Amino acid sequence: MSAEFTGPGLTSDNLTDDLRARGLTAAPSVRRYYDVGGGLGGPIKRDTLWFFVASRREDRSLYQVGNYYNKRQGTLFYEPDLSRPAYNRDYSSDYSLRLTWQAAAKHKIVFSHTQHPACQCTFAILEQVSPLFAPEAVAEHHYDPQFLSTAIYT
Repeated sequence: MSAEFTGPGLTSDNLTDDLRARGLTAAPSVRRYYDVGGGLGGPIKRDTLWFFVASRREDRSLYQVGNYYNKRQGTLFYEPDLSRPAYNRDYSSDYSLRLTWQAAAKHKIVFSHTQHPACQCTFAILEQVSPLFAPEAVAEHHYDPQFLSTAIYT
């Protein structure tokens, strides 16, 4: 089992007066980050059948300096809603199962299945080479279903 997390209350910045004088008003900050995972395994039937399961979830989100949601939704005009800063969100999960069956002394069958849903939500909002995009104007890239199933006989 493992876990990592942070949020805005656990971060700081190095925004100096010199940087403020050059026009930088804020530093990028963490909105949310966590990474939790674990695994469990053991015999189902002694010397014959074993299992192993594992799971992991990672979710990360960063605020983008100087970018905000549009206060005038549904119009042709953009007015920044300073109470709603823009942020990206990416997540990925991994769910795995493995079963091993020792059918006889020289015959083993292994079945495994892994599923990996993921999303680059508000894709490209934090791109350094492109102009600022309002969060409601960017794409979401969902990668699901992604899975791999295998069966091995030895």
